[in-house]
Amino acid sequence: MPHVRNGHTWIANELIEQVFAKGKFSKRESQIIWIILRESWGWLDKRPKTVKRYGKEIRKYSITHQPISYTQFSEKTGIAMPHIGETIRSLKAKKAIREHHGYYKFNKNYDSYQNSNQSYQNGNQGKQVTEIVTKSYRNSNPRLPKRELKVTEIVTSTASKGKPKKNQRNPKESKERLNKERNMILSQINNLLSQFPSDIKEMVDEYVENAKLENKTERISLQKRRRLINELYSVWSSCNDPVLQEDFRKALRVTNNKQVPNVNYVTKVMRGIVNKRALRIKGNGHT
Repeated sequence: MPHVRNGHTWIANELIEQVFAKGKFSKRESQIIWIILRESWGWLDKRPKTVKRYGKEIRKYSITHQPISYTQFSEKTGIAMPHIGETIRSLKAKKAIREHHGYYKFNKNYDSYQNSNQSYQNGNQGKQVTEIVTKSYRNSNPRLPKRELKVTEIVTSTASKGKPKKNQRNPKESKERLNKERNMILSQINNLLSQFPSDIKEMVDEYVENAKLENKTERISLQKRRRLINELYSVWSSCNDPVLQEDFRKALRVTNNKQVPNVNYVTKVMRGIVNKRALRIKGNGHT
């Protein structure tokens, strides 16, 4: 049965009322924030510089008591690994959290949050336009007398300044738009690959090639290629020390040898390597 004496987290009522109750964050963002709060404000420190609470000397951490990897975030929240990095980057952009070498801190100054929930289309900021549309509906039931029913609907649409209608787009503009999107995706792919060391970059290329072979047409779209590389980068960026980075290399090598281009398989192999090392260390300690 949950009870505060078994552990609790100090949090101001103002934050609950002004931030969480008003839904300033999405579901995934809220999950990440609660883990950070649990691992920071939810820990007690009996070292010097303590404060008195209920007759006890305690101190709240301002940052997480230890680094948190993307894998740990995924295990604690149930969010799939590819979405962890994306959600954390979104929270950083909103200035809701700060991160330094895997240590995270929640920004309780909610007035400083940046609103990034604005909609954009073709580079122009969209605006919500609400129209009142009145339509006439004729009752088509032959058993009832024919009459007109006036129904008022509220239609919300997203309009962007200067956006042309679909039937006004000529083939040249469509081709230019597709080329622009293709170049943007290629730029993102190159940027992701540049984040890997050269040896891992070669294994990532092999990983993508295995995905091509697995596909029926032996070809994958640029969007899927970007997704595959981004999933691997999310795992790689969560490896905060050389030991975990070497585990990632081994896991990716095994994945390529078995031709299983799946990020969940990579993380599964990594967990197996970590568990074997822990058992080996434990065994050596007993001897």
